[in-house]
Amino acid sequence: HKDKMTTVINGTITDAKTGMPIQGVRITYSPYVPGKPQGTFSINTNSEGKFTITLAQQVEGFSGLTIEKEGYVPKFSFGTPYENGVVNDLEILMHPRDAVLRFIYENTSNQEKSVYTQARSSTFSDEYGVLPYIITQPYPYKCQANNRDTVDYPFTSDELIGLFWDFVYYANAEQATYRDSLFLIRGDTAIYNISF
Repeated sequence: HKDKMTTVINGTITDAKTGMPIQGVRITYSPYVPGKPQGTFSINTNSEGKFTITLAQQVEGFSGLTIEKEGYVPKFSFGTPYENGVVNDLEILMHPRDAVLRFIYENTSNQEKSVYTQARSSTFSDEYGVLPYIITQPYPYKCQANNRDTVDYPFTSDELIGLFWDFVYYANAEQATYRDSLFLIRGDTAIYNISF
């Protein structure tokens, strides 16, 4: 009877653009029994993009998965879609960060200025499941007097990125004084100038 209670999660992770399996994706999960933390575990996908998680009988489930690999948008999933006591086969897509958003900060004034910059991506928003936008780091960006800085952020291609910035802190993107958008093309670097 014990075997019937074991929950198995077989996952296959593939590239959302190419459909190819992704090796070396790190999957982190924290099993729980009500009232008893079980610790945190990590495994990596094999050369076929596959991984297996087995949850013992007494473990009722886990709070979610964190799925990460350099060059891809990280995934955070809560209340992961699986059934207890059976073998589950999950197909998971990861979106490559295959375009670059380049901010060029050009400070022509004689004083240091702080710029609060955000870039909104529907893919990042869907995958993170938490933040509707990416706050570009560092936040705010400190621009030295009479200086020109270039900062690159790897994003996903084939989508419109919303850009928001201001010289004062704003609680959400809609409150930013300056707003714009640009379309990112795969393999390209899209340049956005912020001059002041």
